[in-house]
Amino acid sequence: MRISIVAGILLLIVSILLPEVPLYAGSSPVTVYYYDRLPFFGRVGTSDEGFLLKIIRLVFDDAGIPFHFEKVPLNRIFEQLKKDGPYCMPGAFKTPDRQALYIYSRLPIYQDSSPGYIIRKNDEKKFAGIKKIDALLKSGMTLGLVKNYSHGKWIDENIAKSDPKKTIVSIGDDQAPFIRMLLLGRFDYIFAGGEEASYNIRTIPDFSGKLIVKKLDDAPEGNIRWLIFSKTFPKELLGRINDSILKVKASNAYRAILSSILK
Repeated sequence: MRISIVAGILLLIVSILLPEVPLYAGSSPVTVYYYDRLPFFGRVGTSDEGFLLKIIRLVFDDAGIPFHFEKVPLNRIFEQLKKDGPYCMPGAFKTPDRQALYIYSRLPIYQDSSPGYIIRKNDEKKFAGIKKIDALLKSGMTLGLVKNYSHGKWIDENIAKSDPKKTIVSIGDDQAPFIRMLLLGRFDYIFAGGEEASYNIRTIPDFSGKLIVKKLDDAPEGNIRWLIFSKTFPKELLGRINDSILKVKASNAYRAILSSILK
């Protein structure tokens, strides 16, 4: 009897002294898929990591969940997320098709600035009177588009309705070559979010002083970006992540990241 009492006391002491073991101990780290598209996603572990990846670091660190980043082409990411496992991707838009295939975070992680468009500085006078998207698409200027790429519901629907003069190109995930085609005259304007346009024009020497970001008076608020997960993502981890998104978005660290995006 004494031995069992002593053993019970020792177990109690050990349980108090040892740190709490999370439910997911011993399981594989969560794989966070991303693709190369600055300023959203960039080079992991560098100053050019991309602000969405910085936000995800804050979320997973707050939740105490081990994870690693894995760079994969965008089309393959959505295929990977259909598989069983602790997989996720930050920055996805919400669509009915995707909602049927993946799990979304309870809260978004970021909302883009309102969409605008980029033109060559030398063409500024040609676009001076254009204030709304309908006038832009019916201007007779050539729109540059990337094959199989969505600019979000508002722009996509307006393009489909107006059927403007356009040139469609195929590129990788990096948008810099696409902007360079605009500069070389392949087309006259391209749509872009403020974050991406500001980053590329600011950081690529070839673009400095040669391009202008234009706003549209009727543009809605920017696209909302979510964290999406595979259907089999562990529920206990999902709960922790959802709680951490709420805390992180209220933090000074999150606000500091936002303040660095649009300069």
